[in-house]
Amino acid sequence: MLVEEFGEEFSGEPCVEDFYRQLQFNIDRLEQRPSEARVIYERCPIDFLAYIDVLDSQAAQASTALVSNAIQNLNMTVYLPLDPTIDVPDDEFPRLRESVDRRLSAIFREDEFGIISSCGVLVVEATGTTKQRLRILEEALTSDPNQTRSPATLRKV
Repeated sequence: MLVEEFGEEFSGEPCVEDFYRQLQFNIDRLEQRPSEARVIYERCPIDFLAYIDVLDSQAAQASTALVSNAIQNLNMTVYLPLDPTIDVPDDEFPRLRESVDRRLSAIFREDEFGIISSCGVLVVEATGTTKQRLRILEEALTSDPNQTRSPATLRKV
């Protein structure tokens, strides 16, 4: 999206600066959204924090408060662990993706950084086939349609 709509260019190799710019863009979008709007984002700030952490843990520590504040603009986030049955092209840095998946697991499941326990966003873990993941998401969305915010919860299914 940054490349197509805003002419942003990124380096050929993943780097902290590029992920930090994407994090800032993501947070700006979250903050611009009217609170009553129902919006689905492909990525949440925690995704970018995980990439930054894999590349530079000090930069991630420095970004934690920023991410924690931004997450409070969400009602729910869906954690989709890496599916080993899906092949990733070599040009998409599969080792980086695996490292990021481990970091996301630690952030969501073990609450590394303390973001999940302090933000008040519902976290739903969806695994399995696309159909199974969709069912998990639909159940989470329909479990309490009047819910606008709930205590942080990780549902393991």
